[in-house]
Amino acid sequence: MRLVDRPYARPMRCAAIPYIGQASGERIWFDTGSEMQGPDDHVYLSGTAVRECAQMIGWVSPGDHRALQAAMDDALRELAETKAQLAELQRHFDAIDMLASKGFVERKKPGRPSKEVVQ
Repeated sequence: MRLVDRPYARPMRCAAIPYIGQASGERIWFDTGSEMQGPDDHVYLSGTAVRECAQMIGWVSPGDHRALQAAMDDALRELAETKAQLAELQRHFDAIDMLASKGFVERKKPGRPSKEVVQ
């Protein structure tokens, strides 16, 4: 198979999507190098047909791949930041657990007692 800029042998159209012909403005053609039975049935595939087949089997376009890669990079960056925050919070909790295990209790700050509203 080789890449060509247009069909050169008859039938001058895509074997997968026959309404796409040489005059359709398609810029990418694949010459399969194969012949089907018949007098003029050289097999060409248009770029459109190849892209549609690729989408059918789950492949993404290069633009979609770049967008997905950027989204994944953002998610990984956010995950790293979240892990750093979690480690910092875990350090604080470990300090609280250590103080609690030594019998320390919270003491009230000196100053005026707060006024509680009785209803």
